[in-house]
Amino acid sequence: MTTPEFFAALLLCLCACGNEESKVAPALMDPANWHESLAAAYKQQADPVAGAAGAFPQGIVDAQRALERGDGKTAYVLLEQHGDDEGWQARTLRARLFAMRGDDVGAVRELEGAKLAFPERAEVYATGAEIHAAARRTLSAAEELKQGLQRCGPQAPLRRAKAALLLCHGGKAQEALIELDLARKSDPQLPFCAPLVAQAHLLLGNRAQTAKQPQAALEHARLALEANPQLPDAKQLMADVQASLGQFAKALEIYEELIQTDAGRKPQAAILYHRAATADVVQKEHDLALARYLRARELGLSDEALGHGATVLERRMQACLEQGIAAFERDDWAAAGALFEEACRIEPNRIQAHNHLAAAHFKQQQYEPAAREWAQVLKLAREQKFELPEPVELNLARALHALGRRRSIRALLGGKLEQDPNWKWAEEAREMLNRLKSDESSLEHHKHREHHEHHERPPRGERSPAGPGSDKLH
Repeated sequence: MTTPEFFAALLLCLCACGNEESKVAPALMDPANWHESLAAAYKQQADPVAGAAGAFPQGIVDAQRALERGDGKTAYVLLEQHGDDEGWQARTLRARLFAMRGDDVGAVRELEGAKLAFPERAEVYATGAEIHAAARRTLSAAEELKQGLQRCGPQAPLRRAKAALLLCHGGKAQEALIELDLARKSDPQLPFCAPLVAQAHLLLGNRAQTAKQPQAALEHARLALEANPQLPDAKQLMADVQASLGQFAKALEIYEELIQTDAGRKPQAAILYHRAATADVVQKEHDLALARYLRARELGLSDEALGHGATVLERRMQACLEQGIAAFERDDWAAAGALFEEACRIEPNRIQAHNHLAAAHFKQQQYEPAAREWAQVLKLAREQKFELPEPVELNLARALHALGRRRSIRALLGGKLEQDPNWKWAEEAREMLNRLKSDESSLEHHKHREHHEHHERPPRGERSPAGPGSDKLH
């Protein structure tokens, strides 16, 4: 079909489902009174209510609900259990599932089979139109809608399909909502309306937000989430509108929820945290500003983008180091550790902070975290090509010794000496390895002696060969 023919077909479909005076043949509807004609047509040809008790097997009903909420995995399992069901409902649901999984060939195969078996079912044509519309195949969607109207008349599923076409072709959200409202009035249990309602309100909400109408945008976001509580874009719209109204805590809570399942939204979340922190600074909420600047950095915002926020974080990090060193020198190692830990959170790549934190852990006999922090110091030093001014390998070895990890000590110090025989602390490292070897020899000798004594010891109730009365004693 050429482009002019397509627009003619599209106009035919929109007029046939619309409220304006129609020029479609009287066999399809009474142009003088559309609403009465729709009601009469639906009364004569209405599809069974999908959710009605006894209309379909429960598995089919559950699969439909799963598809409505976007749960393709559950729908697949349920439809597999009804693989022999060749009814129009099962076929259209399988077509939607195929489309959801990107299998256009499978979707078309199911739809064509359904049309051959059920040529008078409006849901078959509506499903085809909606699948094509969602994939931006507007020409095919218009053709499906046209066939459905010619075959079935203006039934509720075709109104829903028209709404999908309006949304996908030109973003006519308000008109789509009108069609969906009329469709649901005709069939209150008509499936697959909620996702379209949500998309229409999302589109209107985004437009209201762009037009700086936050209250209207907030209401559309609420209605979108009412229709589809799990729609991520609607949640983000809600958060963005709340942020524009200064409700940062609510907005950031939503973003934290979103990034748990969609890491792609982290940049937007980081920017919002930065905005919130800047507002906190103005309101002299310095602790809150610090936490939010830090979260913005954790989510990937660069120091250049942080601007003043990077300076705020650097000042706090230096203060943590200074206060931590002071606490360490007065033997308040717990307080020192807490301050050094905060410094590490603010600047995860600061070698000095990790080294101090390791020492604080070691002083508290917390050898596992001490070893972990000194290992991090060595890792950062390698990455930053930084020459350490302290024998961190020896400190790590002492923590490992306290944990009883002799093999790790040999690998650590042996590897260092092999790499740099003239290392500044090479003599101390060799001494430690020699002591370790000596300790292991002593331990092995002790174990051997215990083993020997165990085998020489007589069983209970028996006399020793060298016991009382033995000839060896005389």
